[in-house]
Amino acid sequence: MIGSDGETRGGVGSVRTPKSLKRDNTVPLRANPSRKEDQAVGETEDMQTSRSWNAPRAQRGVWRLVMAAVGGLAGVMAGGWGRSGHVQAAEMEAPRPLAAAHRLEAQPSGQITVDSRNDEAAGVAELFRFPKPYTFRYTLRLRQELICCGVRIYDLTFPSPVTTEVVENNTVHAELFLPPGAGPFPAAIVLDIMQGNALVSRAKALWLAQHGVAGLVVHMAYYGPRRPPGSPIRLISTDLPRTLSGVRQTVLDIRCATAWLASQPVFDSQRLGLAGTSLGSLIGAIAAANEPRLQHVCLMLGGGGLVDAYADHPLAQRYLPLIEAAGGKAALRLLIAPMDPLTYAPQLRRKNLLLICAARDDIVPPRAGRQLWEATGKPRILWLEATHVGAAAYLLPMFQAMTEHLRGDSVRTP
Repeated sequence: MIGSDGETRGGVGSVRTPKSLKRDNTVPLRANPSRKEDQAVGETEDMQTSRSWNAPRAQRGVWRLVMAAVGGLAGVMAGGWGRSGHVQAAEMEAPRPLAAAHRLEAQPSGQITVDSRNDEAAGVAELFRFPKPYTFRYTLRLRQELICCGVRIYDLTFPSPVTTEVVENNTVHAELFLPPGAGPFPAAIVLDIMQGNALVSRAKALWLAQHGVAGLVVHMAYYGPRRPPGSPIRLISTDLPRTLSGVRQTVLDIRCATAWLASQPVFDSQRLGLAGTSLGSLIGAIAAANEPRLQHVCLMLGGGGLVDAYADHPLAQRYLPLIEAAGGKAALRLLIAPMDPLTYAPQLRRKNLLLICAARDDIVPPRAGRQLWEATGKPRILWLEATHVGAAAYLLPMFQAMTEHLRGDSVRTP
């Protein structure tokens, strides 16, 4: 649980959330000054450097607490949803009546319309507009209740508005983590990392639901059940036309999922948001920018200005001759622009935006985070003293900041 003094407490250990993560609007954590890239992070004039919270000193306590906080999820991931242990099938128990759950379960299927008539006026890019109001049918099925915390998990499916040659990809699969209680709850679309086994997205959605925010994990195009077993097809590849088509499909799928959330009385339609990590933050930035109802947005380990950020990366140097032969960085920017969050910075400026970046990120260059931060009007940003994967050492402070932001505890006025 999280105390009013900012301390996160658990049954097997505790770790104090750094005060800098709670108070400052822009919070870079000081990296090793011997590293050139870290110095660049600290030298940004508008970022007032605070004391770093180094992972080694807190790592043991953090991970012990993580295991206590999401222990039930580990069993779910390792053995499947139906195994015994902390997680038990709903039909095996007789849970207490939950007003929100019963209201939701009273309508296991139905018809939803995405009203797109104001898309242009709302700043939705043409690529992500519906040409006319789009209507689809959905099916909602209770999968189970987590007896340890009262969170209920549902499977939500509906047809994708985009039809592809891969039949499995034409059905959108989502997993709803519903908090216990009567509602209406704030709710957030939750997107996974590129690895795509949904461990990270489910952990985020479960944490959110345990803290009063409904989390809807939406599987992106060609991920999870949307890709045939053994298929080489991926959402992100060197096939740019296919990649762009997959990104567009995922954004339209998220718009449909948002329309479903907004239509359900158990959710607060004025407090809808999105949380994405790594690839999920890149896709999530595009989706949030082009879905007016998603107002509270938390982007973790992402950024924008991808061509420049990656072209200057040491590992990209050997590809520069190929880039120059194809017309140089300027030509590549034009090709990548529809998939670059920086393109949609004007729309993101209108959102309540939180960025969480890693100062030593070796997957998404820190420069990408700084570029998106500047282009979106310098919203609140948290800098972690970590690499991309090493950011897991900050899991609890990240999840706490994400939850408070998606609840709308601190709303930024654009």
